[in-house]
This record gives sequence, structure tokens and C-alpha cells, in this order.
Amino acid sequence: DTAMNRNIGALTQGVPDKPDREGAKLSIIREWKYSWRQGIASLVGGAVAFSVWAAVSSLFIQPLQDAFGWSRGDISLAFGAGLISAFAAPIIGRMVDRLGVRPVLIAGLLLTALCYVLLALMSGSLVYYYAVYFAFTIFGLCTTGITYTRVITGAFHDTRGSALAIVRSGLALHGALLPILSVEQMTPWGFG
Repeated sequence: DTAMNRNIGALTQGVPDKPDREGAKLSIIREWKYSWRQGIASLVGGAVAFSVWAAVSSLFIQPLQDAFGWSRGDISLAFGAGLISAFAAPIIGRMVDRLGVRPVLIAGLLLTALCYVLLALMSGSLVYYYAVYFAFTIFGLCTTGITYTRVITGAFHDTRGSALAIVRSGLALHGALLPILSVEQMTPWGFG
């Protein structure tokens, strides 16, 4: 019993019983004052990049069926490219470690945007759709938490957890609102 108390005491040594709320507020303000650009860029970038695709991808199944005559199974097969991300993510992470976050993120953003354009230019070839979707999945990984959390962990120290939570809330908010906004915009453009 005393050994357990010693272990618990050792784990909690130096940890205040009550958090210093005023000091925490000042620390958050100070870090955001110096690192707000990285925080806002990560908030917006994470909210509009590849990660949000999961929230809207299913909205395109029926329009793709109508436009090209593909079956739901044909369309959904492309979503299997997401499995590749399980194997590609460590490679992307290693690229970030070796090259730095900036070149990987910028290349990922440009190539992901190109893939969005290529998806918009489809003319009915299922093979084309699969190829672009595969590239979209790989390049999109460069615009996910793999890179944005690296930006935040480099810019924030004392309030890293709070900064990560704020940045990730952008993805959650956008993921909740984008399907509603997308449906509204798909019909006028003839895709819905």
C-alpha cells in the first residue's frame, strides 16, 4: 500500500492540485499572439483540404450514376483507395521528417487541387475516375493531420493541446456544414 502511494506521489510530483487558470489564459494568448498565422493557416487548410472529402464523397454517388451510368459498386470501389492511405501515411510522415512540412504540404495542396479539377473534368471513363481517385488519395494525405499537426507542434509548446483542438475543430465544423452547402450548390451546376 505504501509502495503504491510512493509511485502515485512520484507520478504527481510537481503537478499542482489546481491548475493556474490565469496563467493558462496568458499562455494561450501569448502563444497565439506569436503563432496565430500557423494556427489560422492550419485551421483553414485542414478544413478545406482532403480530410473533408469523407464528409461529402457519398453525395456524389447518385450524380455519378446519373451522369455516367456507373453502378454504385463501380463508384464505391474507388473509395477502397482509402485503404492505401494506411500504407502510404508512414511514407508521407517520413517525407515530412526528411524534407520538412512546407514542401510536402505545398506540393500536397497543389496536387490535391489538381485532382479536384481532374475529377470535375471527367467524361465517363471509369478507369480515369479510378486513376484520379487513387492519385487524389495519395496526394491528399499530404494535406491531412500528418502535416497540419506538425505545423502546430512546431509553433505551439505550452498550449499545444489547445491549439491542436482549435485547429481540429475547423475540420469538424466544416465537415458538418459542407454537405449542406454542397447539396445546395450541386443542382444549379447540373450535378445533382
